[in-house]
Formats: sequence, C-alpha cells, structure tokens
Amino acid sequence: MKVGDNMKILKKILIVLCNMFLLLSVFLGVVSYVATNAIREGISSVVNDKLNSIPGYQLLGFDSEKLSEFIEKEETMTFILDHINPMLGDEVDINSIDLSEDIYQFVEENKSELEEITGQEINMLYIRLIVESPMVQDVNAKYIDMITETTGNVPVEVKNMVYAYGFFFTDGFRIAMIVLAIVSIIGVILIEKSYHKWLKSVGGVLLGSGVIITISVVIGSIVIQEVFKAMELPVIEPKLTSVYIIACGLAIVGLGMIIIYNMVEKRIRERSILNEISQVSPQQ
Repeated sequence: MKVGDNMKILKKILIVLCNMFLLLSVFLGVVSYVATNAIREGISSVVNDKLNSIPGYQLLGFDSEKLSEFIEKEETMTFILDHINPMLGDEVDINSIDLSEDIYQFVEENKSELEEITGQEINMLYIRLIVESPMVQDVNAKYIDMITETTGNVPVEVKNMVYAYGFFFTDGFRIAMIVLAIVSIIGVILIEKSYHKWLKSVGGVLLGSGVIITISVVIGSIVIQEVFKAMELPVIEPKLTSVYIIACGLAIVGLGMIIIYNMVEKRIRERSILNEISQVSPQQ
C-alpha cells in the first residue's frame, strides 16, 4: 500500500474520531442541561406538594410561583444537592457537618428573597432559635449517622460513580463539553485542510445530534415516568420545550452547513468546467 493511501486512511480515521467526539460532547451537554432542569422541576414539585399537604399552609398566603422559582435557582439546587450527595456516598468530612449552621447561613444569604415569598420580615434571631432547637439537632444527628453508615459501607467504585454523577449536573461539565465540541470542530477543519469541506462533516453531525437528542429525551422521559409510576413515586413531567428548541437549532444549523457546502462545491465544479473550456478553446 502506498504512503498516500495510508495518509488518506489515517485522515478518514481522524475525521471520524473528531466527529464522534463532537457528537458525544453535544449529546452529553444537552442531556446534562435537560437532566439538571428535570431535577430542579422535580424537587420543586415535591416540595410544593409536601407544603400544600400541610393543614393551613395555603392560609399563610405564600407566593407559590416565587417559591418554585426560588427552589429551582442554581444556589438553592446546589445547597440541596450538596446535602443529598453525601447520603449517596460522596466524600465529606463528618466533623464539618452542621445542618443547623448550614440552614442558618442559607436563610441569611437569601433573606430578602424569602421575605418576598412569605410576605413577612424574617427575624434571624428567631431562625437561630429554630435551628438550635432539639428537633433540628436530632435531625442533624440522624443525618450524620446516615452519612457515617453510608461512608463505611459504600465501595470506592460507587463513590466514584456518585462523584461523576454530581459533576454531570454542573455547569463545569457543560463547559467542558462545549470546549470538547469546539476542539473537535477545529480538528476537523485542520485535518480537512479546506475552507469548506469541513462544513459537510460537522453539519452532518449537528443534524444527526438534533434528531438523536429529540428521540433519546422523549423515550427517556417516557421510561422514567413509567418507572416512577411502578415504584409509586411522584411522577414528574419535565418541560421539554427547551429540548426541542435546542434540537431544532442544532438540526437547522447542521442542515444549513450542508446546504452551504453543496452550494460552494457546485460553484467550484462550475469554475472547473469553465476553466477546462477556456483551456480547450484556444487550441481549437
């Protein structure tokens, strides 16, 4: 086999690898975004349902819409997940656990928003008395016992999975996927060594990503809802509008790239034909 043939094969392999990384980064980035929103909506839904089940809660006149927005915002979700992950095996310093202080600081940092939701001024001295009450201290003790037991029984492999699961839902993960996608596109451009051929390759991946994401998210949503029903857990119907917008956007951009590639390729062929005609005409 000639050196030129080997280089062509190597070039095709590298382009395929770059396209695979591009597809993977786009897919995982979008799924991470969708899953994070689904968790936020799920926690918000569960909290609201629990609060509404408390006798007399609705008489308090809390702003339910603002409460949902508050629960779903980044800072609140981080606070909640930071206290859930240790129960799943995430590494944590047992001696540093203090739910009372964590709750107090969280309320203090979000005091103005909580006052808008409740329609009442929050007295931090009263909050201090609540978090230091025997009931909250008992919850803190049980929380520590649960984490201690989990830490001792959960294998290292599972802890690593929990860490990966936690990172999957962060902005850091999505930024990493964006960087990987950009690097993959640049890789295709450099390998192709053409100002337009990369459009066909990258466009095809983006078009395929839009279709795959739509199908995967719809099927995944149906499966998860059925599992929740079977386990008699609260069924959450995630809002998929944003997913469809992202998927359609990817598909449209991909299709546009392919169309541009075909237009440029057609123009190149036409110029090539004209050049051949102009070279033949003087000889005649």
